[in-house]
This record gives sequence, C-alpha cells and structure tokens, in this order.
Amino acid sequence: MNLASWVIVICILFIVIWDIYYLLNHGMSECNGSCNSCGPKCKWTGDIEKARRRLAFKRKIKKLLHM
Repeated sequence: MNLASWVIVICILFIVIWDIYYLLNHGMSECNGSCNSCGPKCKWTGDIEKARRRLAFKRKIKKLLHM
C-alpha cells in the first residue's frame, strides 16, 4: 500500500468513527410519520411532505444496510 491508500483508509476510518460518535450522542430519529402523535414539538410541523420524504429515505437506507 502506498501513501495515497493509507490516506484514504484513514479518512474512511475517521468518517466511520465520527458517524458512530454522532449516533451515540444524538441517537436515531424517533419520528414515525404520524404528525398527530407529537404535536407542536415536532420539527416537521407545517412541512408534512418533507417529513414523508425524509422517512422514505431513512427506510431505504435501513433496507440497504439490513437494519
């Protein structure tokens, strides 16, 4: 392995570690798409279509990663 390969491996490891750290601190989103359940504290209030797109994207990622 040359220097470029090591730099790429280190960058990937850094990103993975940072992602795990972020998930441990912030957790996964608790939004289930039912806007009536959380009321005014919902961060998607007034933008239901955006919330639906976000949830669909998360479901695709979970399906892709077999979670």
